[in-house]
Amino acid sequence: MKFAHYVAAAIVACAIPITTSGAKAADRCTAYGDVKTDFTWRLCPAGEKYERQYRYFGVWSEFYRVSSETGACRWSAPQSSWVCPERTIRCDARGCGT
Repeated sequence: MKFAHYVAAAIVACAIPITTSGAKAADRCTAYGDVKTDFTWRLCPAGEKYERQYRYFGVWSEFYRVSSETGACRWSAPQSSWVCPERTIRCDARGCGT
């Protein structure tokens, strides 16, 4: 019976990813990407970018910081915006996408 409790705890631990650095950045960031793809991003002011990767069976990795050049969107300092293929996401002191 104890084994069943350990298995249940392991499933819960895997199904609920805990974000650390991504959670701190999420306050002023905007989401970009489609959950049907392998990656989604959090685009933040000043070119700060976080990425998470799809692993398996609905489980995603934690958000981790990546270079502003990673992925389809590029940071434009003169415009203070993220330039993405289908749109431009403006940022200000309050955050991005506002």
